[in-house]
Amino acid sequence: MSHAMSSGGWQALVGIVCLTALGGCASSSTPDTAWTQSQGAQSASSRLAAPQQDEGDTRRGACGEEMTATTGMQISLIRQMLNDDKPRAALAHLDDLSLDADRGSLAEPRLLRGEALRKTGKRDRADEVYDTLTDTCLAADAWRGIARNQAARGELETALDSMQRAREARPIDAAIRNDLGYLRLLEGQPRRAEDEFLTALELSPGYSRAARNLVMALYAQNNDRQAEGVAQRYGIGQEDMALLRQTRLAKAEQTATSSNSSIDTASASTPSGAGASAITHTPSELPAADDELEIIRQ
Repeated sequence: MSHAMSSGGWQALVGIVCLTALGGCASSSTPDTAWTQSQGAQSASSRLAAPQQDEGDTRRGACGEEMTATTGMQISLIRQMLNDDKPRAALAHLDDLSLDADRGSLAEPRLLRGEALRKTGKRDRADEVYDTLTDTCLAADAWRGIARNQAARGELETALDSMQRAREARPIDAAIRNDLGYLRLLEGQPRRAEDEFLTALELSPGYSRAARNLVMALYAQNNDRQAEGVAQRYGIGQEDMALLRQTRLAKAEQTATSSNSSIDTASASTPSGAGASAITHTPSELPAADDELEIIRQ
């Protein structure tokens, strides 16, 4: 695929910005876009949050499976542990939950286990869990998890394919659109990346990570005025903006000093547009925990 500059150089530059200015590209404003964003899961989530019920009462899981009210409350507790960045505690409770055989077929506990394993760096084991969910109602979340693991390993082309599968499974997920946008950026598809960021913001207007990515997208195509307008609209601070501008300037300097190689030819044909935030590192710079990729934070 075409690149505006050498792939490693651009990834490294954006990685520096994300690690220093944007907290490793993590964001507390990430929309609630995992399994709970599907319509069925949202209904299940609201039921799980209902007042305590007798053990004999039944509820429906994320994919419509029957479960007890107690199981529902346990799943809700585990989900909250993951949201509170306590993946090891979540795994411990999942192990306790699995002691009850009738809960083994529930999709959501499997997804929660995959997320907890991914958050603790056990990517291969997480992928094994995600693979069991790609034909369920949580397929979008499974493919997103797989893509995040692939990205953390530096397998960007494969990650892009997996994230596209996630988008196909749930087109209305703002976090998936943002993640896909950043992967497109790294793979030399900046204009398409920008479109994904814009879609993410329309789906979730308060999604600050996508807004920062859009600023990067606009700077990458030298649309400074538009970038500043986006920053003002979404309350992006001057310090962050300065670092985003520095990345653009460093990128331009490296591009200007490069030889008339195939990279320059590719740069001339690269669509205008761009984005940034999610996977922001070369393989050697990847963080140990991929909560640092929005592609990466819940």
